[in-house]
Amino acid sequence: MLSKHNVSSTPLGASASFTGQYEFLQHGRFQAVSLIVSTDQSGSLQILFSNDGSTTLHSETFTITGGTDFYKVVEVKGLFFKAVYTNGGVAQSSFTLSA
Repeated sequence: MLSKHNVSSTPLGASASFTGQYEFLQHGRFQAVSLIVSTDQSGSLQILFSNDGSTTLHSETFTITGGTDFYKVVEVKGLFFKAVYTNGGVAQSSFTLSA
C-alpha cells in the first residue's frame, strides 16, 4: 500500500509541522508500515495508530537528523495509521515524507 494522505514534498518552516490523515490498513492485510524521510533540517517523526480512525491507541516517535535519509519499518498496532512530522528551529529547503 502506498499512502495517499501521509506523504509530502513541501518544505516546512521553522518549528512547523505536517500532519497526515488516518488511513485504513485493511483488517490485517498489512503487518508493517514503512516510513521514509529526506530533509536538510532535523526534526521528529511520529507514527500514530488507531482502531477507529480518530482515537490514538499507540504512537512511536523518531528523531530525524537533517542531511541523513531516514528509513524505518514499524509494526502495525491498529487498523489505521497516520504520520506527523515536526520540523526543528530552522526552515527546510528540502523535505520528502512517504509512507
